[in-house]
Amino acid sequence: MDLRTRLIIVVDDVISSGQTMYKLYRNNEWRFPRAEWIGVTWFSQALCMKSSSGVKGYNSVFASFLVEGVSGKKVPINSLSTLREQPAIAESYANRHYADVKKFLQLIG
Repeated sequence: MDLRTRLIIVVDDVISSGQTMYKLYRNNEWRFPRAEWIGVTWFSQALCMKSSSGVKGYNSVFASFLVEGVSGKKVPINSLSTLREQPAIAESYANRHYADVKKFLQLIG
């Protein structure tokens, strides 16, 4: 158990449901009982909010871009590395899920 650690920052490429970050917290929070947990991500699903931070157990979650599907539907967020390395997949993905395709492609570029 570590009583000295006061801040834990978890960085993830995307937050779709918040489950990956929550599992990390759930499995490790006992080791750092005095720590404040903060999440950081490039993309976060706008509808993943399960607590005030958006992810259970986290005091704050910061995202550079919130994604939301057409008519409030949840957007399937894929790995950023795939979308960045394969432009054809990124364009097809953007056309299927985003209203502003150009802005999405510019953002991941």
